[in-house]
Order: sequence, then structure tokens, then C-alpha cells
Amino acid sequence: MKALKKLSTGVVVGKPPVIRGIIEDAKKANGGVAVDVPVMEIFGLANSFTFGEGDFGPWCKINGDFEATNLITGEQYAAPACFLAPELTPIVQAAISRSEGKTIEFAVRTYARERLDLNIGYEYISESLVKAMPTERMTELRKVFAANPVKGLLASPKTEERVKSGGTSPSSSSPTQPPKKK
Repeated sequence: MKALKKLSTGVVVGKPPVIRGIIEDAKKANGGVAVDVPVMEIFGLANSFTFGEGDFGPWCKINGDFEATNLITGEQYAAPACFLAPELTPIVQAAISRSEGKTIEFAVRTYARERLDLNIGYEYISESLVKAMPTERMTELRKVFAANPVKGLLASPKTEERVKSGGTSPSSSSPTQPPKKK
């Protein structure tokens, strides 16, 4: 899985020439009849959103922990931010706003549809595969760590003594110097 800064259809699947080529290939394979082509699945745990303005107008970035799959190549990606289709962004925003500080989960499949009446030649159609809603998954994951505390070095009495004393302990003359040989 490749780690990225953000996930979007353009990043995961490709820019307009790539999308138009995918649509054309699917159309040829379907006897010249246009079909909606599944191009990406994205799912994740969202905890906030950020608004901004760019060269293509206003945008809304969803923040959290996300994974996406390019359904054409099978490549998988992960990122701490994602951009969803305009029709889905308000649904996720509303769920985050109502979540009272909890993380929400969602899963979306995106299709490319030929639209010869548009300059770009296509549009994205997205379907939500689960209802965007608060989840306790992060809380449950924290419980995993609480139930499995670190053992060994951090739990040793000498290490605890060193931490409590600010880095020095009776057996060490300095936090950065090894103990003196006798």
C-alpha cells in the first residue's frame, strides 16, 4: 500500500485523459455502448474537515485515516486526508458535525460516466456503501493498547527510576553517559 498526502479520484485513478481512456476502453468492450465504469473505492475514519479555495473553486478536505483502491489497476493507497465527490461531501460533513467529537466511518464507490455534453467528457457518480455515522473504533483500538501494556525495558524498575529522576538514577552518573566501569 502506497502512502500519500491525500486521496482523490484524480490522485488514485488519474487525470482527465486517463479517465477518458478508461471510459472509451469500457465502451469498446461493451459493443460501443457507454457504461458506468467503477474506478475507485475509498473508505475511512473521518474526524474533521477543512474548507479552502483553489484554482478550481472552493473545496472541502476530510481529515482522518483513509484507504483507497484503484479499481482499474488494483493499486491501494492510504492517506490522512481525502476529497470526496461534491454530492457526498455534505453528508460526511454533517455526520462529523453531529458526532460530538467522535470519529465517523464511511465507504464510497466511485464510477466514471461518459457525458459528451460536458467539456471534460465525463462525470463521477458515487455511491455510499455504508451510512456515514459515528464509530467507536478508535476507542476500541485504544483499549487494545491498554489491555496489552508495554513490557520489558519500559517496565523495568531501573528505567522507571531513571524517568522519575529526570534521566539520572543512582546507577548512572549522567543521562547521556553510560555508567562508569568499576
